[in-house]
Amino acid sequence: MKMTLHIDDDLLDRVVKAYGWETKTEAIHNSLREMDRLARLREFGRNGLGLTTAELTSAYSDDNDPDWGFVRPVSSAPALSMVAETPVTYKAAISKRRKK
Repeated sequence: MKMTLHIDDDLLDRVVKAYGWETKTEAIHNSLREMDRLARLREFGRNGLGLTTAELTSAYSDDNDPDWGFVRPVSSAPALSMVAETPVTYKAAISKRRKK
């Protein structure tokens, strides 16, 4: 659909350049898609999944552990202390990089 719009030329040029799009039309289409995606994400945040309490409860597993994220590791999985490398603190890693 052809349409006459008043658009900030500098803003449009920056967006085209920043994302490497070839045309201004492509920039406008992709920008509109992104705004639509954000609006739907906001709507999802307001309304949630739309599941009942019973549906949410049935999706929950007793293996869920907030300390591990969603699910505890399987008992056959190696413990966190059994890694191939010695764990390094962030500060030690930065110091080591600076010495090189």
